[in-house]
Amino acid sequence: MGWIAGKSGMIIIMIILIAIPYLLLLL
Repeated sequence: MGWIAGKSGMIIIMIILIAIPYLLLLL
C-alpha cells in the first residue's frame, strides 16, 4: 500500500512540476 501511494504521489508531483511552466506561459 505504501509503495503504491508513494509511486502515485511521485507521478502527481511530476505532473505538477511539468504543468507549472505551461500555466506560467498561459498567464
